[in-house]
Amino acid sequence: MQNTIRLFALASGCCLGLLAMPQVGRSQNFYFDAGAGVSLADDLKVSRFVVPTPGTKLEMDPGPRLSVAGGYHFNDYIGVQLETGFIVNEVNDSDGDLTISHVPMLADVVLRYDKPDCKWVPYVGAGVGGAASIITLDHVRDPNGDVVDGTGSTVVFAWQVFAGVRFKLNDQMSIGGGYKFFSADGASWDVEHTSGDIKTGTAQVHSVGVDFTMKF
Repeated sequence: MQNTIRLFALASGCCLGLLAMPQVGRSQNFYFDAGAGVSLADDLKVSRFVVPTPGTKLEMDPGPRLSVAGGYHFNDYIGVQLETGFIVNEVNDSDGDLTISHVPMLADVVLRYDKPDCKWVPYVGAGVGGAASIITLDHVRDPNGDVVDGTGSTVVFAWQVFAGVRFKLNDQMSIGGGYKFFSADGASWDVEHTSGDIKTGTAQVHSVGVDFTMKF
């Protein structure tokens, strides 16, 4: 878990670092974005839970998604940003508490229509990078009947696509809403005090939410 916190802090620092550059004070091309919403995760395949579990799927409950990004607009139509945050989903009807979380660390390209004479800013984008995939277990029974507790994390390849629209409050600030599709490669976690591990397939998460953007 400490490694995950360090990764989140590093990614957040990169986003904020964009805003700390000397040019920020002389341009509104730099921006900061923060968003919150709900994450709806697809069923997650589990090929191994200490022992092989072919065909097993975990049904995920809706959970929160928080995101922060720092970026730069090259012109009225294209920009780039670094994005991180948290995506959290609990397993439905689990014997015990089992949570799957992700900390995205993505580089995004954003296409948008941002003209001074238009209050509305539609946008689409895509990003690639990695994610810290985290599993948290509290009194979860494995197929052998043993109780498994603990937290594990691993870094996997991840990507996302997104789209939405924002409304300009003034020249510097805007609010909006949008949709994101996030995908992280399958993960593997060692299980303490056993000779087995947990292996899952690709995690896919649909998110809808609101965001606030400020230019500098």
